[in-house]
Amino acid sequence: MKYLITAAVSVFLFSTPLQAQDKLENKTKETKVTEITQGGEKIFESKVVREEIQKLKFTESSEGSYEKDLDLDGSPFKVIKTVWIDNDMDNRYDKMIRLSYDKKFDEQVTFEPTADGLLFKDDEGHSMLVTDYGYYVMNSGQDDEILITVDPSNETY
Repeated sequence: MKYLITAAVSVFLFSTPLQAQDKLENKTKETKVTEITQGGEKIFESKVVREEIQKLKFTESSEGSYEKDLDLDGSPFKVIKTVWIDNDMDNRYDKMIRLSYDKKFDEQVTFEPTADGLLFKDDEGHSMLVTDYGYYVMNSGQDDEILITVDPSNETY
């Protein structure tokens, strides 16, 4: 019985580092807070947190090798932008909007926070206002797909 417990514990301890190696990531995070005022009075406040996550992959040539090389060009980047909006001037954000998309389309994803949500504009002059709670997909089924979630928030600032 003692050997069985020892074997089970050692298998658990040796398998944990192997699982952790599958989740190699490179992350950056940037925060920008904006206050919109009119006549010296604050109308609403927004906070945008931009995260870049690169899931690191190894080169195919080093797959069976003990010394592995990272494939930085082949490792995909994902961008997550989280926008908090406070439109009633208490110390809590009222709405949280999260955008998720591939980094190569970053310049195409332009928006302006409003008191109620996000206003998206494209190069052709089209605009879309996202305000209601729920889950949205822009450019559904295409490479430049943008996933959007809108949720209530009670986060303080």
